[in-house]
Amino acid sequence: MLADLKSGKLRAKLSDLGSVTRVGEKVVHATPCYAPGDQVISGLKGLGSHESMDVYAFGATIYEMLTGKMLNFSITEK
Repeated sequence: MLADLKSGKLRAKLSDLGSVTRVGEKVVHATPCYAPGDQVISGLKGLGSHESMDVYAFGATIYEMLTGKMLNFSITEK
């Protein structure tokens, strides 16, 4: 949950964990704004996932929470 600084109220944020894979399983899904480059390459080559991919996604989430901007925002802008 995130606090809205202007009103002092809490806002619920939901996460979609539908593309969860175990470490070592093939990468078949990725959310572009939270996926590191090695996850994209692993998906294209049919390789397995790694813990570092989750660390990157967590860091991208924290960055967005602190700045209000997506780390890879250029992917979604047109």
